[in-house]
Amino acid sequence: MRANLAVMMHPSDAADETHLSAAQILELVERGRQCAHYDEYIDHITLCPVCRETYKQLLQAEAVVREARRPRVALPRWVAPLAAAAAVLALVFIGRALLLPTAPETLALRHQDGVWYEGTTRLPEWASAAAALFANPPDAPTRSDAAPAQRAVQLLAPNPANRALESLTPEFRWQALPDAARYRARLERADTGEPVPLVVEGTQARLAPNTTLQAGVRYRLTIEALAAGEVAGEGLTGVYEFRTLTPDEQARLRWARANRQNAPRACVAVFYQLGCYADARETLSMLPADDPLVQRWRTVLEAHLR
Repeated sequence: MRANLAVMMHPSDAADETHLSAAQILELVERGRQCAHYDEYIDHITLCPVCRETYKQLLQAEAVVREARRPRVALPRWVAPLAAAAAVLALVFIGRALLLPTAPETLALRHQDGVWYEGTTRLPEWASAAAALFANPPDAPTRSDAAPAQRAVQLLAPNPANRALESLTPEFRWQALPDAARYRARLERADTGEPVPLVVEGTQARLAPNTTLQAGVRYRLTIEALAAGEVAGEGLTGVYEFRTLTPDEQARLRWARANRQNAPRACVAVFYQLGCYADARETLSMLPADDPLVQRWRTVLEAHLR
């Protein structure tokens, strides 16, 4: 049986990150509980519909082959060869199903028994909205919705491509301008204009002692570079807006960063929901570039990152 399938496979074929290889499933079929990795393979098959169906088909094909090889009395001579040929044909289609994509990449996200999975990774309950969002990307923002494209003073940290502040005591750092003699930095609540005291040292600023930001609030940072003889309001500026994350959002961000390799689609949507557009774009690069949903998401994220 293994020889029949081997002719369809390149010697270097192996399991990918999503499915068991043909050789692994064949070993499980032929050896049963004597297989060295029986528990591991069965656990995977329990969660993976593709491998589960392939395993069932191979069990049936193996049974046909064994039945055809049994000595029989008064059966026409053509029965056994025909049964064996049918089994080999079944193995051809099963082998092709293992070696070629069985469904579009976007089907890696699935809802099963009330639980969302991406591949074999079980998503937390709160990630169900992100899983649904990936399949229905939002519209790209217009220029009026996005942040200004050109800023004279370029912020280096926190990453200005992300609109989320992970820390409630952030430190800001920006790129020096050749003619700047000094810098002013102002941080305020975007909704009320309430100022937050900062300590500015060169091209860096930090919150004043005993000062913290409020979680879940949007803040606006204005950095002004002043040349010699210039007063406030006459220099070059850069304006940035961020929103601080709540404790729940912090936990979701940690989960997405820990699971982006195993569940990139869900994590792209989680990063987007949190305003971490740089993380979303980095994770999106792990997915096939020709996937239509990936292309739509790239357009959305690039619009936010301008």
